[in-house]
Amino acid sequence: MRPNRHTFGLVGVLLAMWYAGASQNNAAAYLLGFLTLSVAAVSAVHAWSNLRGLQLTVEPISPVYEEEPVALNVRAKAEPGRRHIAVRVQVRGSEIAELLDCVSEDQEQFELLGPARRRGRYGDVTILVESTFPLGFFTARRVIRLAQEHYVYPKPAGALPLPTDLLRAQEAEVGMTASEGDDFAGVSEWHRGQSMRHVDWKAVARGQRLMVKQWSGTPRDPFTFSWDKLEGLSTEDRLRQLARWLVLTERLESPYGLKLPGVTMPISRGDVHFHQCLRMLAEFPA
Repeated sequence: MRPNRHTFGLVGVLLAMWYAGASQNNAAAYLLGFLTLSVAAVSAVHAWSNLRGLQLTVEPISPVYEEEPVALNVRAKAEPGRRHIAVRVQVRGSEIAELLDCVSEDQEQFELLGPARRRGRYGDVTILVESTFPLGFFTARRVIRLAQEHYVYPKPAGALPLPTDLLRAQEAEVGMTASEGDDFAGVSEWHRGQSMRHVDWKAVARGQRLMVKQWSGTPRDPFTFSWDKLEGLSTEDRLRQLARWLVLTERLESPYGLKLPGVTMPISRGDVHFHQCLRMLAEFPA
């Protein structure tokens, strides 16, 4: 149980009633003061009881990049015969909270946003569950520390082109391009930074989302991104540049490898390989 700003207002009212009763020998003021104090005490008990039996389940936390909030998918469930009214759920350090009304055994799903963190691997997240129901004189709080491993990847940033010939560097900047002999392989969703020349404008005219044409048929040379090739940059700038190259190369659907001091990721491609490389960057010593 914790006091809040309403608690100080309650104390002020009780002091005023005590002064009225003591200075004027007014029994009604004493009676009203004791009644108000009793109601406040009962309110504190109900606020504490409002949190009992509330079950929260958090799904595995997806990785994010630096400067992005960590998103938690939460499911709430009430025990049989219990109701939880106006429960405030919040990740510690975040200014965004979810106001939950869980009045049945059916699960309610919602998303909690945590504060943006620096790159790295984190082993837990702290959730605050609070209740001021029904009168708000006191705050009942439970602090839940979840052992949930999650990653914050370096922010993809940097001005250097991919370490290859000029044609490949231009291709990385504008997005997928068709080469002689390539076949049309469908479309994919447009991402910020890709060229607008390759947007399927006919689909846009039909009211669909921005989609980019893709081509296949010509094998793409593998890339090897090396820490040693980025001399002159700070540690964090190197990691951000490598993250940007990984994102661009994955969009190009080209195989790639990663070399960091003391560890090497062999050449491959795909979603699993992509996240393994980003985890290496996230865990790199500061």
